[in-house]
Amino acid sequence: MRRNLGGPALVVAVIALFVALGEGAVAAGIVPLAKHALTAGTATNSLKLGGRTPAQIKTSLHGSAGPTGPTGPQGAAGSAQVSLHSQTFSLNAAGDIAGGDSATTTANCGSGQKAVGGGYTTNGGGPGLAGGVLGADSGPTSADDGWTVILTNLDGGAAHTGKVYAICFG
Repeated sequence: MRRNLGGPALVVAVIALFVALGEGAVAAGIVPLAKHALTAGTATNSLKLGGRTPAQIKTSLHGSAGPTGPTGPQGAAGSAQVSLHSQTFSLNAAGDIAGGDSATTTANCGSGQKAVGGGYTTNGGGPGLAGGVLGADSGPTSADDGWTVILTNLDGGAAHTGKVYAICFG
């Protein structure tokens, strides 16, 4: 008659049991040491600090501040300016969406300035379809000296006006 002793699973379970029991013995040996550390008058590390505060220790590590160095050279006064430039536009009533009045409008920067941003507003309540005007494309000119917007009036009942803006730097 042959007996089944459980195979590898039983071996692993027995090893886990002995490890668990052994860990408890180690923990039982550490607990009295931890209680001693809590009841000791001062811990070893506090004796090493000599009663000094963290700020005092930091000062002793870095030393005292040295004399102030000489003042550096003064930089040139800034000459770059940010400015806002605009150009008005006017679009006729669309009649229908396919035949909407379109225009390409550019707001130019001042001499020597570069466009860094831009956009548009309309008299119809703001940009986008809510104002009846659709901005199909918006961006800087090829020389970066202005901002161009392609606009289309989608409102069949009214003409719209507004402004294209260029934010310029320089």
